[in-house]
Amino acid sequence: MRGGLAADIAGVKMRQVASVAFGLWYAVIAWYAFAFGINEIPRLSGAQGHLVLDRQFTWLLGVAWLISVLIGCLLAAESSWERPVRSAFLTGLLLAIPVYLFTVVSFFSRAAYVVVVLTPFVGLVSGQMINEQRPGKTQLLEGTSSSLGNEAFTIYGIGWKSWLWLWVPIYWWLYFIPAILYYTWLNAALDWHRAFQPSLWFDSGWDFFAGLADLLTGAALFTLIFGAGFALISLSAPGSPASPGTMLKKFLGWGVGLAMVATLIFLSFAANLTNHLISVSTQHRPWWQFF
Repeated sequence: MRGGLAADIAGVKMRQVASVAFGLWYAVIAWYAFAFGINEIPRLSGAQGHLVLDRQFTWLLGVAWLISVLIGCLLAAESSWERPVRSAFLTGLLLAIPVYLFTVVSFFSRAAYVVVVLTPFVGLVSGQMINEQRPGKTQLLEGTSSSLGNEAFTIYGIGWKSWLWLWVPIYWWLYFIPAILYYTWLNAALDWHRAFQPSLWFDSGWDFFAGLADLLTGAALFTLIFGAGFALISLSAPGSPASPGTMLKKFLGWGVGLAMVATLIFLSFAANLTNHLISVSTQHRPWWQFF
């Protein structure tokens, strides 16, 4: 009995270490995807230079970092069936250490230290969220050895082996998000300031291209969300009689064909149209600012 319990405890600890490493890896992947996606915005904007990065860049990266931490901590908590709160908090705490060191060396503003404090806090909250979704679940440390069933070998319904390579498409899915959100905001700003520009009220050509840019940006967001969503569903369908080859074809069709290729095409056209719209200003302020 004692030997079996000791083996269970060792297994729990090993699983917790693996869950933390798993969360760290996906948090770093998400961070690099968001960071490179944000850095891609000035290139997409071309010579127009719509986004002024001298002030916005820091807080954009801060928000992207916290979202990345949230993704990593949720995955760490979900993959650690026995101690989700501890795994998520440890993931956030370990992620906060290099950020703090980088902040000290780079002499960032005090706002950067807020990100450092929020990083383990996000881990704690995300772990508690996952823990509250598991009422009455069996804890190995509370009794004798027990099997957790097939559910323990899946993460959000997807087999753990799939997560060994899912980080590749997830990177590209997350990579598109900053540019899509940027052009969504930019087109909304265009529509807002049009109301204050009498010269544009009767410009049917400008209205047509602005509406087309809105449509293409929405299409890019649609293809990304639904393509990635259905791609993950194709891997997590319980009891699906489909063969691995069929599941792979569905994943490639949704996750690559729709979520990557179609999104890239729609986003490229949307960026091209938006960048060539007439630039105006309102009350001596850049036209892309709301207030």
